[in-house]
Amino acid sequence: MPTINPFNDVESEDLPYPTGIAGQSDLRSIAALEVGTGARSFKGDGSGIWMGANKFEDAPFKVNMRGQLIASGTNGAITVNNVDGRIEFYDAAGIMIGVIGYAQGLF
Repeated sequence: MPTINPFNDVESEDLPYPTGIAGQSDLRSIAALEVGTGARSFKGDGSGIWMGANKFEDAPFKVNMRGQLIASGTNGAITVNNVDGRIEFYDAAGIMIGVIGYAQGLF
C-alpha cells in the first residue's frame, strides 16, 4: 500500500463558491462581517475584528489589521503589539505602567 503525504501528494482544488448569499456571488466582495447584534456581537471590517462595542474604536477587545491586540476593561488595558514585539500594560487613566519586550528580551 503506498504512503500518502496529505500536504504533498494531494492536488489542491479551489472550493466551489456559494451563490446567492445576500446577493453576493461569493464572500470575497463582502466589506464587513457581524455575528450577533449590537454591542454583544463579533464584528470585522477594514479596521480589524472586535467585540463588545458597535464601533472598532470603542471596543474593549480588538485586533487591528497590523495584528495589534488590545484588551481593555475598567481597571486598565493590555496591548500586544506584534509589530515591534512588545506587550504593554496601561492603567485605567491610559498611562503605561509596564512593558515586556519579548522580541528583544527586555523587561
